[in-house]
Amino acid sequence: MSHCTITNMIYGRGTYKQQTRLSLCGISDTALKAFLEIHKEVKILNFRLDNDETGHSTVETYTEKYMALGYEVHAVFSKEKDINEDLQKMGG
Repeated sequence: MSHCTITNMIYGRGTYKQQTRLSLCGISDTALKAFLEIHKEVKILNFRLDNDETGHSTVETYTEKYMALGYEVHAVFSKEKDINEDLQKMGG
């Protein structure tokens, strides 16, 4: 939800609907694997995990894994520890 709010703050109301978001509920990619099985049209993945050691190492692992499966993979890290802290700093 924090990412949706930030997207709307920067790009305008309703723009969050232009992307699909999936919570990994931590660092497991179980939900992502299931989602990709259903949505074969998805070709680009943007990981937004926590800006900490675990988040960075997990993104590195997932980048290798999903690029090997043919996906275009990107990672964006928060300025703070996570996207919610970024939102709080923005006053949202």
